[in-house]
Amino acid sequence: MKKYSLHVLSLLAGIFLLSACVDEQAIKSSTDVEEGRAVNLSLSFATGDPEIIQTKSALTEGRVSDLYVLLFDENGTRVPVTSENKGYFEHLSGLSGSISFQTTTGKRRIYGIANLKSDATQSLKSSLDNIAEESDLATIPVSLKDNIVSFTGNSFLASGYYTSGKEATNEPEEAELVSIDLNDGGQTVIKDDNGKTIDGSIKLIRLFSNITFSISKIGDKVDSFEPISWKIVNVPVTSSLYKGGSSSSESSDYFPTSVSQRFVNNTFEFAMLENLQSSTDISDKNIREAADKRPSNATYVELKGHFVGTGKREGYQNPAKVDANVTYFISLGMGSDKNSTDLGDYKSKRNKIYVYNIQVAGVDEIITEVKEKSPYHRADSDVTYVEGEVDNYDAHYESSVYTFNIKDIDAYGTDFLVKTPFTTGYIKLSDAKEENDDYAENWQWIHFMVNEKFSGQYSDNKQRYPNESNKFKLMDVKKFSEYLKEKKNYLNNELKVTCFIDEFYYKSKNWTEFVNTEPRVMQIMCNIDSYTHNTNHSSSLREARYTISQKSIQTIYALDSKKTAWGIEWINETDPISADNYGNNTKGDNMNNGYANLLAETQLIGKDWYANGADFSSELKKAYAACMSRNRDENGDTKISKDEMKWYLPAIYQYMDIWMGTFGLPNGFALYQKNGDYDHFYASNKKRILWAEEGSSFGNDNDGSDTGRDYGRSIRCIRNLGMSSEQEAAGTYPDQYYSENNLVFDMSNMNSQSIREQYLEGELDEHVHTDFNGANAPYKKFKFAKDVVPNFTVKVLSSENKRVYATGGETHENKSGYFEQGEGPTGYSPDYTQKFTTGYGWRKKTYYRFYKDEEQEVWKDKTQSQITRTDLTTNMRLGNSPCKYYSEDGDSEGWRVPNQRELQMLIRAEKTGNKTVYSWTSYAFTENRVYMFYENILQLTSPGNPKYANPLLYIRCVKDVK
Repeated sequence: MKKYSLHVLSLLAGIFLLSACVDEQAIKSSTDVEEGRAVNLSLSFATGDPEIIQTKSALTEGRVSDLYVLLFDENGTRVPVTSENKGYFEHLSGLSGSISFQTTTGKRRIYGIANLKSDATQSLKSSLDNIAEESDLATIPVSLKDNIVSFTGNSFLASGYYTSGKEATNEPEEAELVSIDLNDGGQTVIKDDNGKTIDGSIKLIRLFSNITFSISKIGDKVDSFEPISWKIVNVPVTSSLYKGGSSSSESSDYFPTSVSQRFVNNTFEFAMLENLQSSTDISDKNIREAADKRPSNATYVELKGHFVGTGKREGYQNPAKVDANVTYFISLGMGSDKNSTDLGDYKSKRNKIYVYNIQVAGVDEIITEVKEKSPYHRADSDVTYVEGEVDNYDAHYESSVYTFNIKDIDAYGTDFLVKTPFTTGYIKLSDAKEENDDYAENWQWIHFMVNEKFSGQYSDNKQRYPNESNKFKLMDVKKFSEYLKEKKNYLNNELKVTCFIDEFYYKSKNWTEFVNTEPRVMQIMCNIDSYTHNTNHSSSLREARYTISQKSIQTIYALDSKKTAWGIEWINETDPISADNYGNNTKGDNMNNGYANLLAETQLIGKDWYANGADFSSELKKAYAACMSRNRDENGDTKISKDEMKWYLPAIYQYMDIWMGTFGLPNGFALYQKNGDYDHFYASNKKRILWAEEGSSFGNDNDGSDTGRDYGRSIRCIRNLGMSSEQEAAGTYPDQYYSENNLVFDMSNMNSQSIREQYLEGELDEHVHTDFNGANAPYKKFKFAKDVVPNFTVKVLSSENKRVYATGGETHENKSGYFEQGEGPTGYSPDYTQKFTTGYGWRKKTYYRFYKDEEQEVWKDKTQSQITRTDLTTNMRLGNSPCKYYSEDGDSEGWRVPNQRELQMLIRAEKTGNKTVYSWTSYAFTENRVYMFYENILQLTSPGNPKYANPLLYIRCVKDVK
């Protein structure tokens, strides 16, 4: 069929062209072929590279694990494949290959569908088995198995046609009508409509597109932009098997994803079926994102981030400093490109790699929206002018000195704004009443204390938190607001106070109500203007002298109000700690419970930590004590008593747990924030360290100048959540985020973002430890094998002599390489068993097929119980996993090689049986390194060390459990 490039046609013209096309197809054949003779047909297949559209990431879903072939005659009636497999070929591997089957001669169109067993989509096997006519293909829907956009299996559904040429560089639009026939030598051939033999293939096209968002800043108005989260709305659940189908108009065929905080280097990635939405009523970029203009099922992304920079301001000639939390709305499709002329293009097509380069340039449009009350559909934001200070605090106790000038009263007034987990947006102090619900929770997490006076001015020194007899000196926000109004309280027009910020913990609330929330913010001396449109899109504009923002405690746990947990601070505020300063004679050695280790250090309890005024003593350089500085001397007796010890140094397993739950933590929160450099963390149990660059590898702190790793260590402090004072005093460990029973691990008490969404019945795709699509994450429930694989078949390369025949010369029975005696190519010998003659008498000639023996590497099968790293990688890429050979209690399905985090859980639960095993996760920062349980710890292979480069280890299989 001819291809037509003109897409805009009237309905009548479209019908005419289609009819002409069909007529042409019916008559185009200059050769006749006998119908119905039995033949054996061999076909090649290949998956092409997806088209990359910039508006990248490597797409590895081209592997073919199975292939279903259908043949139709020129009238569209299905022609049977008479082989035993009925046209369905399993146990394939690689991006291309060939298949053979029995069918019959005749004019045919050939279709192929690959990866019916993909873990991403529902199986089509029964639907394909029941197809009778070519037109039935258009009626087969493709549906996702689960409503997800992160896929971790090693094959994706693909469909294609047989067309001329073996290379899959171009996407064919249709199957060619070809003739399957026998040549004069009785061999099966495929001919085109001119009777010429063709050597084609089934070109397979993936049904999914891969989409990457890369976020950066541009221009001089942006100091920084930190992505916070993303969400995709209107992800299609269904698609057509072949191109040309339309997208569903039913809202039930689309779903929104949950909010994700997964970013790698300010990028995120997802995959989805095609969504062919469009509109003719889009006049500009702003209107393109209007909810009433965008097609109702068009896919779009909600991207949240924190903006710091400058923006326009009324009455100011130069841009003013601003701090803003922004939500951007970005519809998919080529209409989003800044150079696009087709703004109504909302299409995401199959087999594409889309790269959306998001460049944040400023917030002026949002400021205009609020001031002029004109809808801006591309973003919502809370924008604050920050002529004064914006201070961001961690989740633990904090204190700092603030200076107020009497002129600020005239410029800003004395009102306060606050936003907490218990408010809807910002609320004003002037509107608040003490009898209001959550008044204390909203307003009494900050207190102020006037600094001491010296020589007619206030001291710059931070005040210590007062003891019981001096608590009257503390002012809550309401009292302090009144205090600011009194000019007599200013010395030399200034007032200096110490601001005490509570830890982000509400004793009156269940911990699930305030953990993993947005920062709570208090703005001092401020006013606000806001604007709302389309009922749920709102932006605000505020001016503030001071902004105090405190980040919430984060946890790897699921937010279950009936359970206890522990949470984490955001950053390490302690200077690097040397091995010499770890602290000698430490007593705690609990691998699991850092708080129990803290209680074991009895020399810490009752110690005077305030030898130098309001700051903690230098003893906190010792790692086991460093987290004491996150606590507060709440009764002002200069000691941190037992009931005041809330923040503590994690045990080594708790550090590993942070890695386990990293995907549920905010962007930039992970323990490791570098790019391949060392970063080791001290645990509370006797100089154990976590190698954060490796995720969860750990060992003893034996580094030093001799290893090239003689540098300071990091720490990160944690706090228990929801525990009673009695539980704390006893050192009780909070509820675990997992349970294990007979090697079945249930991860339902861990945050859902750290759990792989996709249920797998096959192997994981090849991946590195930092993979954020879920390949290195556990499923919500999984099971480890009782023991290692006892025996499996490994494919290994072996050298052997192989007979290679010459090319050129004469051809006989479709074989080339025939020459007369003495005329063959140099280095080749005649094979006297393969010859033919021509002519008679003196014209008679005898031709021999010439050959030579060459040493070649061939694959051979070898049965063994252990495997090296290199052989594991090779066999996994060949689709020959050792877990294919494992069976347990009659169950041989779904077993696979574990990833790093799954192997970590086996170690965590102390169920290894002390057998050394490999995982299928590679290290992201150095090639040829995979994770293994070896020498009783989780570590990496090391190419430079013969002992650790390529050891023979076992395989302990794992499988997902529903």
